[in-house]
Amino acid sequence: MKKVLTITLIAVFAYVPVFAETTNMPENQNSGQNQESMIRQKREAEAKLREAGKEVKKELKEAKKETRLSEKALDTICAQTAVGNRETALITALDTFSASAKSALEARKTGLVSAWGIAVAKDRQTARKSADSTYKSSMKSANEILRSARKTAWSTFNTEIKKCSGAEIYTEQAPMSTDSINL
Repeated sequence: MKKVLTITLIAVFAYVPVFAETTNMPENQNSGQNQESMIRQKREAEAKLREAGKEVKKELKEAKKETRLSEKALDTICAQTAVGNRETALITALDTFSASAKSALEARKTGLVSAWGIAVAKDRQTARKSADSTYKSSMKSANEILRSARKTAWSTFNTEIKKCSGAEIYTEQAPMSTDSINL
């Protein structure tokens, strides 16, 4: 950008003295030779100005190209951040789901072991059903939390990726079912 400004200033100052010479000369010195000389100098200055203009345009074009390249790099960084945030949220959701599932399985194990220690068949069956019911409700809750966290992660990602100009908008591939861990 400094080069553009320098070239422009040189071109302007090269052009200005030609006009200064024509206004400062007395009438008797304005002979045919002086006028031809001044016209030649004016044309040379105009040619220099045109050349400087071409250089300025060329430098502006290069500056625009560099700007576009740097914008692409920024878009890539933005997209990487959005993807990283989404994946971190999905990993956290899966960790939470795993902890909940493990807890539900441990509670069911404790309930079933305890139920099989009951001597009366009817009471044993009631305790087993209670352990299974508690396990199913715990797993249903864990799945709902996972599904909600997944939807939030993808929604946040879609919002963030839209802010990254030039990045493709991704959408989730398949809906989450209750018996599958489809992230």
